[in-house]
Amino acid sequence: MFSIFARTVALYLLTLYLYNGIYLLTYLRAGADEVRELNDQLSDREHRMHDLSTLVKRLETEKQELQSAIEEADSTLEQGDSKLQQAIADLTEQRAETERRLNEKDSEFETTRHVSSGSFATM
Repeated sequence: MFSIFARTVALYLLTLYLYNGIYLLTYLRAGADEVRELNDQLSDREHRMHDLSTLVKRLETEKQELQSAIEEADSTLEQGDSKLQQAIADLTEQRAETERRLNEKDSEFETTRHVSSGSFATM
């Protein structure tokens, strides 16, 4: 029926077809492996992005807490400074009052001493 040449050509074409199919299959497998690898990389990056997003949110919360603590500390410091200034003013006033009273007592003492020394002198 078929000549040897026709059979040879048919076998050759079949061989080329199978070879191309194997080559194509190998190429598709390599492409599928590359797609899997890229999907794995994408998944890893998505996990990292999620972790970084969580970290950013946590750090923003900590930053807000620290800012609130700083503001509270500043307020407390201002109140303490105000109380200190008031205490210094009160202490200065008391010192002046005490010095005034001491001067009065010194004057009274000197007056009493002069009066006493004059009284002793007259005796």
